[in-house]
Amino acid sequence: MVATTTTTLPGIGRDTKPVVFTTPPKDKKLYRRITLPNGLLAILISDPEMANQVSGGSESDVDMSEDDSGSQDDENDEDSQSEQEGSVTPSALVKKAAAAMAVGVGSFKDPDQLQGLSHYLEHMLFMGSKKYPDENEYDSYLTKHGGSSNAFTELEFTNYHFDVKPNALYGALDRFAQFFIDPLCKADALEREVMAVDNEFSGVLQSDGCRLSQLRCHTAKSGHIYNKFSWGNRKSLFDEPKARGVAVRDELVQYYRQQYSAERMSLVVLGGQELDELEQWVSDLFSSVPAGKGARPTFFGAGMPYQGGHVTISPSVKEGHQVMALFQLPSLTNQYRSKADEYLSHLVGHEGKGSLLSALKAKGWASELSAGVGESGYDRNTAAYVFEVHITLTEAGLNAEPGNGLAPMGLLFQFLNLLREAGPQQWVFDELANIAQMRFKFAEEEDACEYALRLAADAPYYAPEHLLNGHYLYDRWDPKLVNKLLDQMTPSNVRVDVQTSSFSNLPDSPVQHEPWFGMPYISRPVPEEILAQWGSAPVTPELQLPPHNNFIPTDFSLRSDDTATASTSSGTAADTQSHRRTTRSQTAQTAQEQPTSTKACVGQKHSFNGSVVSNGSKPDLEPSNSVSATPPVMVCNEPGLRLWHKLDRQFETPKAAAYFCISSAAMYESPAAAATTHLLLKLLEDALCETAYLADVAGLSYDMWPEGLAGIEIKVDGFSHKLPLLVDYIFQQLVQTTLQAKPVDADNRPRDRVLQLPPGKPLCHRVKTKNPKEGNSVVELYVQVGTDDLGKRSLLDMVDQILREPCYDTLRTKQQLGYSVHSGVRLTHGILGFAVCVVSGTHGPSALQERIEGFLNSSTSLLADLTAEDFERHRQALIAAKLQQNHSLLEESDRHWEQIQSRRYNFTVRQQEVEQLKAITLEQIKEFYTRCIPQSAEGRRSLAVHVVSNSHVEETVEPSIEDLDRFKEDLPLCALPFSPSLPK
Repeated sequence: MVATTTTTLPGIGRDTKPVVFTTPPKDKKLYRRITLPNGLLAILISDPEMANQVSGGSESDVDMSEDDSGSQDDENDEDSQSEQEGSVTPSALVKKAAAAMAVGVGSFKDPDQLQGLSHYLEHMLFMGSKKYPDENEYDSYLTKHGGSSNAFTELEFTNYHFDVKPNALYGALDRFAQFFIDPLCKADALEREVMAVDNEFSGVLQSDGCRLSQLRCHTAKSGHIYNKFSWGNRKSLFDEPKARGVAVRDELVQYYRQQYSAERMSLVVLGGQELDELEQWVSDLFSSVPAGKGARPTFFGAGMPYQGGHVTISPSVKEGHQVMALFQLPSLTNQYRSKADEYLSHLVGHEGKGSLLSALKAKGWASELSAGVGESGYDRNTAAYVFEVHITLTEAGLNAEPGNGLAPMGLLFQFLNLLREAGPQQWVFDELANIAQMRFKFAEEEDACEYALRLAADAPYYAPEHLLNGHYLYDRWDPKLVNKLLDQMTPSNVRVDVQTSSFSNLPDSPVQHEPWFGMPYISRPVPEEILAQWGSAPVTPELQLPPHNNFIPTDFSLRSDDTATASTSSGTAADTQSHRRTTRSQTAQTAQEQPTSTKACVGQKHSFNGSVVSNGSKPDLEPSNSVSATPPVMVCNEPGLRLWHKLDRQFETPKAAAYFCISSAAMYESPAAAATTHLLLKLLEDALCETAYLADVAGLSYDMWPEGLAGIEIKVDGFSHKLPLLVDYIFQQLVQTTLQAKPVDADNRPRDRVLQLPPGKPLCHRVKTKNPKEGNSVVELYVQVGTDDLGKRSLLDMVDQILREPCYDTLRTKQQLGYSVHSGVRLTHGILGFAVCVVSGTHGPSALQERIEGFLNSSTSLLADLTAEDFERHRQALIAAKLQQNHSLLEESDRHWEQIQSRRYNFTVRQQEVEQLKAITLEQIKEFYTRCIPQSAEGRRSLAVHVVSNSHVEETVEPSIEDLDRFKEDLPLCALPFSPSLPK
């Protein structure tokens, strides 16, 4: 690694010593941590693999001295130059740039008279700024440049984030920065956006998880910061404040000015530009963010939120029962290196032999269990950590003595007593440390936007040098802290929540109601005699500490050609030798001693020579930016067996993915056979549980699912060393020697087929919601375009690219039909279609369909007015999306498997789609759209599905499908897409 000193920009603060970020060896990105004069913390990330997407076309190469007017003409000129010079090379895979801002204030700071204000403000910041006053300017810019955006409000912070084509990063950052400099918070947008918040809230009224979360807030100690309504709705944010004479906009603006301060913000910018250029951009664009309100608020002295020794019982919307034990722990924000909560999570949540779950299953009381401190703000914050043991109950578990779902608590406290008696086990911690280090060392690249938002949220809580690896860091074994946490996990400190669909059958008890969701519940102390039993119960012999994990890999060598040469030159072979240990006590120590790449990134530039340094001959690795990577090869084609193989040369990680499809027409020849197949998978999952859990902990996972009419599929992926052991175990459980298997002829393999809708006859199918209390109705309007081929698919993808943002802006932002508005291409077993879906609590299905049709009809004019420049931007954005680089070996493997299972065998489909998109003209798009999509299109084949809530009772809409089975019997089948011969 070569480092050279760079010039510090005036006024920008850097630490006295460079921050040394610990990175995985494969991470080629360069990092820098800076603090602007206003106190804003920024993490800059330069990805050299994006350099080809910004060279010659970066917006930093053009005049970026836009005045405050934000002239549309100037923007068009700038964007046009950027796009023309930075268009995507069709033979190269591409990445996206991203940015995220975590503002250190969230729902904990909501004023009592405006509950949900932080969430409301998050929505309002999207509604334009002084420099860019158009409400949809930000989203429109991102859509035209292949990007997307989102935001969410947590209890202690609010996160805003986006991704975009790398050569459009500057323009996106400029618009993004205005959120935090001078947002308009327009008066005429207040009521529209409060309706968006209200629609979002209405959408979760029947969500068991959201209902329980708010019940916990409602029943928290009076005056505690948990005791809030963080969602917000029209009642809390508009109607009631207005009735009290509160000027909502004034309060909103004042809250923004008091809480949104630069020194409370952490920004992450990830792009292809060099660090110095990114630093200049951030300095230019974000130094104007107002400051002066002090450090972000913390809540270390807030105390525990819940009354211990209590149980709440509430109804669940879904059929079933669950019991949850919540233990209130002191905040562990500053003890992240000890991972004491993760240690306990591993033991309590274990699913192997001798585990709590195994004992519960043996009694027939439970089917699933999870344990630990969750990732949400309710679970971990500076006030408290909440350790939750979540048990999915059977009917027997719900009703066993002492009833009401409390029986499993006795076994839980027995297991906690076992942990106290056994004492903290360092070998368990060492195994976890080894696995975590292994996962970090061989971590594959995350999605850019997810990576940016995670780092922005983590930056205030991890030491600077631990920003990248703090989540994986287990370098301080602290048995005293483990015992301290166990001391808190007692009957007197537990809150028990029971959710059951049998709530109405409970014995008479005083019933209260949570005011915002309107949910009934019972809250009462757990009887003293039961608490005493829990605390003193002897440990049953069935409960044991977990065994040593034999699935932890020790061989990390690569299997590609000339691996020995490449591994020796990169240090991999040495690492492999050091992992071949004979004693488990050395496991964690060896993993912690493995070399990891470090980059001192403050005030320095670096050149990167790669993780495989050339030393004589070297294997020809597949370039990560190439679409012409070697496809899978069929190595066996015999009756009853086809075997495909691909040797990875791109990701250079000791991982593998294996896919299996077991085809049999008998599995779905009747409803009884289909039900038996599903039951088989459930039984297999249960039989695998104890052993497969050990594999999962060690970085191996499996999944099984019914595959249409074809049979069942099994996927196993993870570290390759022990992967064959898991595959063998799965098939040992599945295969019975008494079965007489016969090969399935390829021509007789079942295939899913799609019915062809009639032309020129709009159809509607209406069903009532299954949940009588559901207040939302849903409409999906589907237009069937025809059998999939490259030409139609590319035209439809372009239509989707152009209409996606206007559809959202029209139906959701302007018309406020509902919080959830989606449009997109449907590919259903080889048949193309286009669909628009709206979920609404305020409009009935007929009105929703009318608005959707209105948008599709008006889009003919939108396409007619589309300029050649905007069309080209959309084309380049779609090409960039098609060529987006796979982030992991598993992602690439899934893509290849989809081609095999669909029998298309087109492993270069992305390159073909790009070539097709290059040839499409705007006139072709207009003609295609007019011919296929709007109501005026002759021969349009459409079906609207209405899911009608009790709030929107309507008369039957004609023509409506009354008898679905009879309707399907009368329709012909769509033609199957072309299926090529198997590659030789």
